[in-house]
Amino acid sequence: MVARGDDGLDKLTTTGYSRLWVVHSGTATETVFDPRSLGLRPSSLADLRGGTAAYNAQLLRALVRGVHSPVRDVVLLNAAAALSTLSLHSGPLLDVMADCLEHCRTAVDSGRTADLLDRWTSTSGSSR
Repeated sequence: MVARGDDGLDKLTTTGYSRLWVVHSGTATETVFDPRSLGLRPSSLADLRGGTAAYNAQLLRALVRGVHSPVRDVVLLNAAAALSTLSLHSGPLLDVMADCLEHCRTAVDSGRTADLLDRWTSTSGSSR
C-alpha cells in the first residue's frame, strides 16, 4: 500500500482526501480516501505540525496516554493502514481499515501503548 495526502503529506492525512494505491500481483488499484468515512475529524496542516525533539516527544507521550488530538488521529489512521495491509484479503479496504483503526484505538486507550513506550525508553536508557 502506498498513500499520499492531497495536502502533499507522504501519508494518510486528516486535512482532506488522501489517495491509496494497493499493489497486489503486479496491479495497482487506486482509492480516494476521506478520513471522515472512518469518523475522523478534519484538521489543518498547522494541527499536524511537529517541532523540536522535546516537543515531538511530548506529543507522543500525550498520544499514548490517550489524549485526543489531530496528531493522535493521523497516527492511529496510518497505523491502521499499515495493519490493514496484513488483512486486505479479508474484506473491502475501508472495512478492513475501520476494524484496524478500532484495534489501534483500543491499544492506546487500554494503556498498552504507553506501557510499551515506557519499556522501550527504560531499556534504551539502561547501560548494557
